[in-house]
This record gives sequence, structure tokens and C-alpha cells, in this order.
Amino acid sequence: MKMIIKLTFLLAIAAMVLNSCNDLKDDNGNATGNVTFKITDAPFPADFVEAALITVDRLELRKAGGDCPGVPQTEQSENDEDENSHSYGNMEFNCDSGFVSIPLESTELNLLELRNGITEVLANAELPVGEYDMIRLHIVDAEIVLDDGKTFQLKVPGGNSSGLKIKLDTPLVVDENEGTEILIDFDLSRSFIVKGNGKSKKGIMGFIFKPVCRAVQESKAGVLKGFVYETPNIPVPGATVSVIQENDTITSAVTSEGGTYKILGLPAGTYTLACEKEGYATQTIPDVVISETKSTTADILLVKNP
Repeated sequence: MKMIIKLTFLLAIAAMVLNSCNDLKDDNGNATGNVTFKITDAPFPADFVEAALITVDRLELRKAGGDCPGVPQTEQSENDEDENSHSYGNMEFNCDSGFVSIPLESTELNLLELRNGITEVLANAELPVGEYDMIRLHIVDAEIVLDDGKTFQLKVPGGNSSGLKIKLDTPLVVDENEGTEILIDFDLSRSFIVKGNGKSKKGIMGFIFKPVCRAVQESKAGVLKGFVYETPNIPVPGATVSVIQENDTITSAVTSEGGTYKILGLPAGTYTLACEKEGYATQTIPDVVISETKSTTADILLVKNP
């Protein structure tokens, strides 16, 4: 699935709309629902980084409760000696832990390209109806490429063995004949930690990869967007807009050259925004309300320090 992001995104949306309008059955006639997995990221505020790459080769979704209700226990896969492995149409289940394996080609993603509302479809699959509560993402490779071509190969903690476990903000209920989208949001600013002095390229000794991400259902989430400016005619690019709830930073965005920002997949609720950039006074906006499936606009005025 190494396509241009825009093309992949548009094709996935078309497929989701069509699938959600048809009866979904697997090869054995069992009811399934359609789930689309997208990936995006919170920003990585480093002008000297050209690419932040991860390679994913497996995606799994866990049945709530850790078992496989409704999966015929007599249909063991002929290609797997594990007595707990069973087939269900074109899917494989590990019924010992309840994870459903989603068909996925090895895919390299540049997380720096997935900012301010841009997403890439990681997988589009039909799943047995039911409730799911966790994603397991198998990351086999991670690296940082600086704008001078220097590359840092990074050790993948956990993801290269058991996989990165991401709990869904609310359980995913897959219903027959319905399409669902899950957004996986990587926070680059916390996932890639600079070793050495990050203020200059000469001072960078490497990076530590400690993936921080969240997973939300887009159908149960809202969008936050806005414009950060010094005056109505002077935008402020490169400002960080953080979304905070109960003293926890949920996610963040960095404004574009035109001063705009866009954050996807925010669960419904009330948040505080903090906007900051060097040379300006930090601006805080309380009581920003996000509603399901709605877009909320919050424009922010930044004032230069005296």
C-alpha cells in the first residue's frame, strides 16, 4: 500500500461508503462489519528533521473480554499448528488472546507527512460483528532522517516483538452493514526523544523511540481547527496548539505557514487550549467544547513579548 497519501485516502473513503451500503458476509455466510483504520500524528516540532519513518507489517484488533465469541472452534487453520488458531473466512484468530489479525502488507509511513488533518489509510477490513477494545500494532522498523541526509536507525521497544498495544478510547462495536473508521494518532513530540542537544544538528547524538499514540473512533469524535495570528493579516506559523483535559495533554498541532491548524479525532468533551511560540506570550483558552461529528473553530491571538 505504498501510494501517494491523497490517492490512498480518497480511494479508501470511496470504498468505505460503498461497503457500508451493502450486506457484508464472509465466505461462510457469517455477518461482518466494515472497519477502516487511518493513521495520523501529533506534530514533531523539529525543523531539521526530513522524515520520521515507521514500518508496520501487522495490525490486530482484540475482541472485548479477550476471547473469540461466535468463532467456530472446529475450524482450525491448516497452516498453523497452534491449536488456538482458527480461520473465519479470510481472517485468522488467536482465540487464546482474542486478537483478530487484519490483512496488511508491510507499509512504510512518514509520520511527518500526516499532520494538520492529513491521514493515510492503513487497512480496510471486514470484521465479525461484536465489540472490540484494543489495537495491537506490529512495528518492525523506525528511523529518523535529517534534512542533510543523516539517518538514525532506532530500536523498536515492544513493537518488534509482541506489538504496540493501543487501548480504544471507547469500545468499538462492529454492526452488520455499517462502516466504521478508527484513527490512530501518533504524538511525534513525545514518541521521538532527542539524544544530545536538539537545538543544533551537530549536537544531535541520536533519537530514542518510545511510541506514544491513541486510537479513537472518528464517528464518536469531533474536529478542532483554527487560525493563529498576530493581527488578522499576519499569521503565526510554527505555533504549537496543545489540547489539554484535566491537566493531561491529549494531543497537539503545529500551525502551517498560513497560521492554520487542524486536529482530528477528539472525543466529545470540554478542553483547554494552550498556544505557544518562542517570542510570544502563551495564550490559554478554557472551556472549548468538542461535539461528536462536529467541527469546532478556535482562532487564537498571540501577542509578542515586549
